[in-house]
Amino acid sequence: MKRILTIIALIFMSISSLSAHEVNKYKYFCLDVEENPYGIEKRFREEFKKVGFLVIDSDNYEQLDPQEKAKTLFVEYDYFLNHNGDSSLAIILKNAAGAIVWSNIGYGCTFLSASGDFKKCTKQIMTAFKRLKYKYDESITFNQTIQHPYTKWTEDSVKTYLSGKRISPVEGIYKNYSNDGNAYSIAILKHDDKFYGIILDSDNELWKTGDTKIILNHIEGSAYDAVYYDLNHQKVNAIASIKDNRLLEFSAPYRGDIMTFSFIKTYPSSGEKSGGSVSPSGQCKATGSGVLISDNVIITNYHVVDDAEKVEAIININGIPEAFSARVLCTDKTNDLAIVCIKDEKFKSQGNAPFQILPNTVDVGTSVFAMGFPLTSFLGDEVKITDGIISSKSGFDGDIVTYQISVPIQPGNSGGPLFDKKGNLVGITNAGIDKSVAENVGYAIKTPYVLNIIDSAPINISIPQGITLPKDNLPELIKCLKPYVVYIKIY
Repeated sequence: MKRILTIIALIFMSISSLSAHEVNKYKYFCLDVEENPYGIEKRFREEFKKVGFLVIDSDNYEQLDPQEKAKTLFVEYDYFLNHNGDSSLAIILKNAAGAIVWSNIGYGCTFLSASGDFKKCTKQIMTAFKRLKYKYDESITFNQTIQHPYTKWTEDSVKTYLSGKRISPVEGIYKNYSNDGNAYSIAILKHDDKFYGIILDSDNELWKTGDTKIILNHIEGSAYDAVYYDLNHQKVNAIASIKDNRLLEFSAPYRGDIMTFSFIKTYPSSGEKSGGSVSPSGQCKATGSGVLISDNVIITNYHVVDDAEKVEAIININGIPEAFSARVLCTDKTNDLAIVCIKDEKFKSQGNAPFQILPNTVDVGTSVFAMGFPLTSFLGDEVKITDGIISSKSGFDGDIVTYQISVPIQPGNSGGPLFDKKGNLVGITNAGIDKSVAENVGYAIKTPYVLNIIDSAPINISIPQGITLPKDNLPELIKCLKPYVVYIKIY
């Protein structure tokens, strides 16, 4: 027993002492074991009740919601009764995550065994605890307030969001394979200049969907400065690295030791094609689509050209695809739009496009078709056409900027035009849903938002007014529109 207490003492010495402010966030005191002959449990229940805790048993604890459970302290104790020398009583308070919060070890609670004075020793322990001047403060919260937009996302919505986007190597869905006794999955997504690891699901009720588990700041290469939140939602600084775009590892203090945590990326998997990822300079990072609206001006998605070092626009000129150098003129990150201008001496202006950009939204049920360059590594570089209808005037999670459409949208379609059957531009496609989630569901940005970015551009852009296009003849209509659909490569 003395050896056990020595080990406990060493563990406690590595834990920072609890401040009065920190202890005040705990509301409940749970001690649910059988009474021993010396009445230790009864005395501790009485003493912690006097201090101000709500004393509960395990049945009461199980009826609490997860946030209330996090406010519970659990008691572990050891007593050593030696009839031939000093006896002792040790108490350890742990939070619901199993981390040590407070202990009397180091306060010298010993007594002569002849008296068996556990009552006196209990008072000695409580005197040490009362120095913290405990008083429950409900305004102190466990969860960190983290500013990011992903609190309500699920695995399906993350897949929808990432599908077709050019993402950083660290972004994706991961499962925890660390030896910390918990199973959970996280989504790592970029917001502003940071990457947030958000809980998607967990077998630990102290964590809920949307909680922040990790925050990463890219240093260089595969290295990241990291903040890790432990099971009690306390912040721990760490260093992280991503290996082979699959394995995320980081080292952080854990219960008085240094532990390496490992996360394996499950989406996108090595066999899945996303919109592309960061790659060595000189190689194509990603591809997308766009629509040429006037002279040398192309409309596409912000996420297609985000962080591009070089942009290449490939246009069908007299039936032959030709590549031209281009650059990003302006962007609208909020509405996922960008304007790209061709800057190449060999490019000759195509003039205004033959279609009209509709200034208003269109009705649900309107027949539409998308044009673009999806999955070119599999399907080739020729423009592809898919058709459907406007399914809803609001997009994913009620987004009013986009339509939901029954047109299948795949990686590479992003930024391409969505036309109605009269040849009017009604939207810019920007996302699809994985087939394992839903068939034939996509999203497109409404043209009023396209007109907004054109109006706010730093140069004057002529808006096409449209000409008489073939009616009731879809093949002829497509022939007229095809030269204005752009294949975009990002380097």
